[in-house]
Amino acid sequence: MLAHGAGDPWLLAYYFIVGASLTVKAWRTGGLEVPVLVHMVNNVLLLVPGYCSANLLFNRGPGAGGPIMLVPMVLFIAVIAVIEWWRRRSGVARRSISAKVSHV
Repeated sequence: MLAHGAGDPWLLAYYFIVGASLTVKAWRTGGLEVPVLVHMVNNVLLLVPGYCSANLLFNRGPGAGGPIMLVPMVLFIAVIAVIEWWRRRSGVARRSISAKVSHV
């Protein structure tokens, strides 16, 4: 959250929600694949329009965010919840790091 260099509380809250959600997703799946993919899609959907409008890409100071940041926060939590629902419904098991290491 702090590594993004934002000074706006709305942006800090957004970065916190994204980071916490991806952390939980990495823990629930036992890997980084899903969090990396979701982060990439998030960047494309938010940064490309921000870059085109020069709004959020460079201005991260106070007043750069606002209540409009609640929209991507809620959408992000909804996407993570849908992925978790799909994981449980599909029977995808959480894998552990110890399962990846073969003992010789």
